[in-house]
Amino acid sequence: MVWPTFTAVGANVTDIARQPTGQVEPFPKTPGPKVVSDQLGQIRDILSSEFPQASAVTLDYDGALHAHIDVRDGQEIPIVEARLAGMCGGIFSKVRHGASPNHPFQHRISMVVER
Repeated sequence: MVWPTFTAVGANVTDIARQPTGQVEPFPKTPGPKVVSDQLGQIRDILSSEFPQASAVTLDYDGALHAHIDVRDGQEIPIVEARLAGMCGGIFSKVRHGASPNHPFQHRISMVVER
């Protein structure tokens, strides 16, 4: 706490305390949760429309945003991987594939979304 200094005789303490001592900047506005969910929805919609043969398109976050595309036919894996490389300005990286969890006859293509 800064104590006011008196320079004039009879100065009122409350008047000095009310004087602004400097500029206070407001907190920066952060994007609301709607903005984030809209961006995630756009990514999911782009992948769903680009790969209509996919049985599921999902997103998850565990320190990095991951997208998953599940397909039934294993012959579609290299096609999906090749198309992901140039999509959306190259935001999809670390593309890999394997079995889809809890679905023994499906294949999962997973990637990190760099956004």
